Amino acid sequence: MGALAGAAVGGYGGHQVNHGVIGTIGGAVAGSMLEDRFKDKKKKKKHGTFGRRNSSSSSSSSSSSDDEKKKKKHGHQHAAYAQPTHSQNQMLGNFSASCDTITMDGDYDLIASCATVSGNHKLSSIKLDDCFANIDGRLTWSKNGHFVASSRDIALLENGRVLRAACGDGRNGWIVNHIRLDERITNDNGELKLLE
Repeated sequence: MGALAGAAVGGYGGHQVNHGVIGTIGGAVAGSMLEDRFKDKKKKKKHGTFGRRNSSSSSSSSSSSDDEKKKKKHGHQHAAYAQPTHSQNQMLGNFSASCDTITMDGDYDLIASCATVSGNHKLSSIKLDDCFANIDGRLTWSKNGHFVASSRDIALLENGRVLRAACGDGRNGWIVNHIRLDERITNDNGELKLLE
């Protein structure tokens, strides 16, 4: 289109000065060149706009992913402090670290083979009935709590580290409780004891 328009204009201009053929050819060449420049400019503008969109979208997506990483990081830290779990609690007693063969007898005594300072092992026991109380169906650490009378399905789990008991709630209901014995039971030179 540019070549035809240029040829027409060139032919008319050349005719005015008695050089119709030369004007027509020159006009066609000039028109074609102008058309090519116009197309190149249009392409650059189009690609430039597309490139800007991409870069802004990629920078926004990268900044949003950075924000998400920060949120996740801070979220985990916040959750660790706001909602401690058994694994995050300090196991102050930690008897299971130096005791093995942990069992419970028919009187609900915790029995274990516990290491002494000299490196030997000796059998030791502690009455779990003297370590817990049942308060409205909740198993709670308490010296001389006597939870056994109002509980059932009492058992040790996780190789003797967790006590499970269904405790009566005083309204004919039962609540199943799990409590980690390492929280308050310790090995004191081969003797199982309750931390107060």
